[in-house]
Amino acid sequence: MTPPLEEFYPTNVENLSVREKACKICRVVQPIDNFDKYNNSKIRRKTCKSCRNAQREKAFAAQKFYAPITVKICAMCKLEKPVNEFAKYSKGKHGLHSYCKSCKLADDRSYAAKREEKNKEQRRLDYMKMEPHLRPQPKLCSNSRCILSGTLQPPENFHKSRIHKTGLLPDCKVCEKERKRLSAERHKGKVVKGNKGKYKDDQESVAYHKRWYEEHKDVLNKRTKEWRDSNPEECRRLHIERRFRQYGVTIEWYNEQLALQNGKCAICGGTDTKNPHGTFHVDHRHDCCSKSCHACDNCRRGLLCSSCNTRLGILENLVWKKQAIAYLNKYSKKPAVDVDQGSLFDF
Repeated sequence: MTPPLEEFYPTNVENLSVREKACKICRVVQPIDNFDKYNNSKIRRKTCKSCRNAQREKAFAAQKFYAPITVKICAMCKLEKPVNEFAKYSKGKHGLHSYCKSCKLADDRSYAAKREEKNKEQRRLDYMKMEPHLRPQPKLCSNSRCILSGTLQPPENFHKSRIHKTGLLPDCKVCEKERKRLSAERHKGKVVKGNKGKYKDDQESVAYHKRWYEEHKDVLNKRTKEWRDSNPEECRRLHIERRFRQYGVTIEWYNEQLALQNGKCAICGGTDTKNPHGTFHVDHRHDCCSKSCHACDNCRRGLLCSSCNTRLGILENLVWKKQAIAYLNKYSKKPAVDVDQGSLFDF
């Protein structure tokens, strides 16, 4: 059992000679000459020479020695490069860093950029948490030069800005007001509600956009076709949402109406929608709403398959029915008869 440390480090310093010292490892009081000095110092080390040599031999025996190499594989780019492309690193295998110099430089720069972005965001959050009267204000210059007029003016003639280093806008108040007035006149009558109708009254811009579309129409159509071929489910979903939006219905209304019809067409009673998108058509009266592709609560009727929806639209056209009957009477021996203004012809 190792004796307590107090036996080797007596509390009474007067009992120890000035030329003696206790080793921290073996705890033996030895002459002061058995202890090495620190570099460029008169202070002796806490361990004796024999204990330090034993520590060195133990550390040397624990070291791993590798055969000398001429090439090494970078852990980042996975390329085999000569050893002179790797920085020296005592703790690494073969005494080299695992990354080559170029990859290590890129990794350090990426880490520095991320750290700077994190610190910048933290500084911004700290700034926002501060009270307005405690926030540091930018130092204003004595005189600033307006970038529009090119004249030196006092800070009172400029609006304050937090994003500029000088704390002021680059143009003076007079030039900024004139610039905004000219910009408003230049864009007067061009911008309307929404970006879709931008430059609606400007005939020159409209003509330019039409010319640009005609020149790039083939490329745009090809790109659209490729996207539709690669995203069929997304294309189907967007088409269904657009059609429902035009008819003024929701997916809940569609499912409820389909349940009332037992999942079948309201006319033929078939379950096949005959529609590439897999949905029934929302039937409505075309004489109700101004646009044929839109519907309201008064003109919406039921759900039809593609065939019944097309035939019903033809039968609703009374002018076409009369012309069709006249055409059949022209080539038929027995006159065609319209039974109760329905869709049946008795020959």
